[in-house]
Amino acid sequence: AFDRLPTYYTVKWNVDGNVITKNYISGEVPECPVTPSKSDRGDVGYRFTGWNKSVGVLHSDDEYVAVFEEYYIVPVGTSGASVKDDGSVVTVSSVGVYGAEFDISEILSRIAGKRALKINTASGSVEFSFADVIRLNELGAKYFSFTSVHNPKTGKHKFFLTLKDSSGNLLTEDFEPTVVSPVSLQNSDGYTVSYETGDGTVVRVSYRYADGSVSFAAIPNITYVFSAEYSVIYVSNPDVEVSLSAASALPGTKVYISYSLKDGYELSSFSLSDSSGNAVSMDEDGSFIMPASDVLLALHSVQKVYTVRFSSNGTVLASYEHVWGDVPVPPNDPVRAADEEYSYTFEGWDREILPVSGDINYEAVYSREAIVKVDSGGIKLSPTIKKLFIAGVAGFSVLFLLIVALITVVSIRRRNRFNHIKNRRKYSGRRH
Repeated sequence: AFDRLPTYYTVKWNVDGNVITKNYISGEVPECPVTPSKSDRGDVGYRFTGWNKSVGVLHSDDEYVAVFEEYYIVPVGTSGASVKDDGSVVTVSSVGVYGAEFDISEILSRIAGKRALKINTASGSVEFSFADVIRLNELGAKYFSFTSVHNPKTGKHKFFLTLKDSSGNLLTEDFEPTVVSPVSLQNSDGYTVSYETGDGTVVRVSYRYADGSVSFAAIPNITYVFSAEYSVIYVSNPDVEVSLSAASALPGTKVYISYSLKDGYELSSFSLSDSSGNAVSMDEDGSFIMPASDVLLALHSVQKVYTVRFSSNGTVLASYEHVWGDVPVPPNDPVRAADEEYSYTFEGWDREILPVSGDINYEAVYSREAIVKVDSGGIKLSPTIKKLFIAGVAGFSVLFLLIVALITVVSIRRRNRFNHIKNRRKYSGRRH
């Protein structure tokens, strides 16, 4: 008996027009010898979804055609961004929609470790380095957006780069892609790029301005501000000392002003205005919001005028006006008329005459002397002297009476003692 030879059938595998022919034994389930794939077409990629019919047990020659599904390599909304590869950098572009969100997960998985990535948006471009692309792919980065906002009133440009994973979590890794964005200005003199930390600290970063665009390294998920720093121009006044929280600041920044005047000066006027002469309002705490221009600060002062008076016994002898530091000159020594009891002699003023530091009154100080008047009838004492004389006479009379009483008491005591001794001697003579 002869062994029966196996029957072979030919199967054709058509993958995007490329036909691969292979023979299989009858009864086998054929498998395509290659992984079906189709080349990208610009911004469109192709995903193999199966064959045009079910692959089953082979009983005859057959042909299968690969079926592919189109998809955007970098979806942006309902469309896709264009994708170009120059061999070192893949450039993704979609500039039609402001603030559009890009799905970059597919492109990252394709080029990680092979290419750098540049994304062009309506607000500018963002360039990720070779190492950045690898790290973004490892972190599962999926959503990307870049926006810039220009405020013509303040002159500020704000930039915000967003990166999120598939769950919508912000990626805060410490890598800094380069942002390049067009800006509206004549030149970049006096401009800065900065961002504000959580505690309010303003951090300035280096930047480059060329061909109408600003470029700088941006940390994702942080708002950057590109704006001119405007100055507070103070009109110098030697009599006023001014202190500013910042000599220059970005538009919209709060700046505090404090000042102090030299002794003897007061403020006569205060003005704060922008470069167009418009008044800049200041709050009660001494702060103002920096406009999009330099600010002119002017404080004018005048010397205070103080009143210096010289008085005598309630009557103003002289009144002068002086400024701080003047040494007043008193009037001629005043004369105070005598009254019924006293005559008066000017001795000086009630305080030392010092440089002027405020309103002040100097009062004349006099010494006095009791008056003794003499007329043709003899000495005529003043009422006060009379009172003193009467008081003296009365005092002397009392003293005299006390002395007489004391002498009387002593005399009585001596007489009594003499009589006692005399009586004892008599008694003693009788006994003998």
